[in-house]
Amino acid sequence: MRIFSSIVILQILLISAFTNLAFTQSKGGQWQFENNGNDTAEWDTTDNSGVLESGAFYVNSNPSQEGSYYLNLNNSYSHLKINDSDDIDFKNENIGISLWINTKEAGGSNYFILNKGIDAGGQKTSNYALRIGKSKNLELLIRDSNNKAQTAVSSFIIEKNVWTFIAVYYDYDLKKVYFWNQPTQNPVDTLDYDPDFSDNADPLTIGGRYTSDPSAPVSYHFKGYIDDVRISGRVEDILSPATHVALQKDYINPPMSIKMGIYPNPSSISENNGNVSCAIELNNINNPSISIFNVLGQRVMKRTLSGFDKHQIVQWNRKDSQGNILPTGTYFVRINNAGQKLTKRLMIIQ
Repeated sequence: MRIFSSIVILQILLISAFTNLAFTQSKGGQWQFENNGNDTAEWDTTDNSGVLESGAFYVNSNPSQEGSYYLNLNNSYSHLKINDSDDIDFKNENIGISLWINTKEAGGSNYFILNKGIDAGGQKTSNYALRIGKSKNLELLIRDSNNKAQTAVSSFIIEKNVWTFIAVYYDYDLKKVYFWNQPTQNPVDTLDYDPDFSDNADPLTIGGRYTSDPSAPVSYHFKGYIDDVRISGRVEDILSPATHVALQKDYINPPMSIKMGIYPNPSSISENNGNVSCAIELNNINNPSISIFNVLGQRVMKRTLSGFDKHQIVQWNRKDSQGNILPTGTYFVRINNAGQKLTKRLMIIQ
């Protein structure tokens, strides 16, 4: 009876997770450039895809950093433009930004890595901005409720012609800002920072600060390479391990045809041998399957979903298709239903 009750409780928790997905999400986006300018973030609600402007292009030649492709911004005024949406606007709340950069210029001027705002006729807006300052330090810039720029400055400098991981996180509740120059959990800097800030209706520009002048569409242009841009209100999203899997984010007009919850996640091999359960909801059933990939993009397991049940629970015992126990680490669970896909990250820990 106890085992039966535990299974029923687990199934209730898994199915109820479908209705709570929105409460576990953040805002922002992730641009890995494996899928051009597509937003591949799992944590946001809107597909904030970007458009190449002024000679920006994707390249997969060395040097690369995350995956195969990255953004080349060496042409004059080149940038990636992402139209305004509520999903990339932040207002008096936590915000984090991380990315890899390889800059060709540093020092003597400001170089905007990204900016949510516009420089139009002398009037400037910055919901948030990240730039290399005149002294080569990394700077977070937010315009407060009085439209006055408030800048936080890192202790480290940005070197030219080398791939560097950078991240910043503004904890609005604690009134602290944190800087990283390595993809580790411990920040290099912890600073007091307390501006109130508001959203705006301007685009997010990666590679400069957007202007209203078509002959010079960005000011303080960043020249170099950029990869794996992440924006989120949660620090775990911007500091999570890099992956060579470009997560496909397939948006379907509502209602969504696929929903999935994974429990427990992360899963500990010391408590349950790393076994996980996937609760799946399919509105339109059409030859569905579930696959699991490792961080190299190699499929380690595939299973066809049986029957015609709208709700299904699939259990995975951490074994690959040959019956081998897989090690701890990051995996990706993908549901494929008639070409429509949904991918979720799964962590197996010690």
